[in-house]
Amino acid sequence: MISCVLGGTFNILHKGHEALFKRALLFNRIFVGITSDAFVKKYKIYPAVPFEKRKKQVEKWFSKKNKKIKTIKINDIFGDTLEKDYDYIIVSEETLPNAERINLMRKKRGKKPINILVVPIVPAYDGRKISAERIYRGEIDRNGKKIGVQ
Repeated sequence: MISCVLGGTFNILHKGHEALFKRALLFNRIFVGITSDAFVKKYKIYPAVPFEKRKKQVEKWFSKKNKKIKTIKINDIFGDTLEKDYDYIIVSEETLPNAERINLMRKKRGKKPINILVVPIVPAYDGRKISAERIYRGEIDRNGKKIGVQ
């Protein structure tokens, strides 16, 4: 069975996350790293939706597609990717450097690299990326549309 791993905060599920999730649907075994509340508090400008709620949202998305996943609480960009072997890691263009760093660290530890699948960034109405930060600021909605415009 071919496995994949992906990770994120998933504070506000949006079209960008869905692009990553849709790519994961191609695999038999799906592992999703979800950042801890402490990680969100330290690195994000927006308040954290509690971990358990974020986890349930991600699981619900996949269950609607009849896919079971395994979630992992992560406290950094590595999660368990330095120890555990996965066939593929799914990242956005923006987080590609993290996957490359993971593979560099794995090589130093004598582990084989994880194949990297890069998903293009999903643009909002204005061509800029859809992000939880922009949604939190009220610039766009989850689909990348301008707030207040139909």
